[in-house]
Amino acid sequence: MDSFNLLFGAAPQDITGASEGVMLGAAAGTSLWLFRHFADRFSRPLLTAAAALIGIIAGVVIVLSGGQLLAGSLAMLIDSFPQANLRMNGLETAGFGPISRTVTAAFESALFCDCVAVAITALDRRGTARR
Repeated sequence: MDSFNLLFGAAPQDITGASEGVMLGAAAGTSLWLFRHFADRFSRPLLTAAAALIGIIAGVVIVLSGGQLLAGSLAMLIDSFPQANLRMNGLETAGFGPISRTVTAAFESALFCDCVAVAITALDRRGTARR
């Protein structure tokens, strides 16, 4: 925020911050815990769906509590600096309302939780295969 104020004399308000990172990190950690502790009992697609559901819940909670994730922060940035060449093709920032923000945040966090859990699990398996 200070960098934006220093460089441009203005800063977008309410962009993604530490509280959103903590919530998203907790959701990703919970997803990874599911993968590690239930891999022998449940199929990988079911665990992936569970991780996505955890991410969806986290994304919805983040938006409903007043937070933003990447797309929401970019929309605010575009609105704060209309003379900039940054555009979100396919998403008009004026039409990027509460429902769009919630759906987008749910998708972003679901994808993040899935990718973290699958990637770390794959690296764990690769590491144990070498030992």
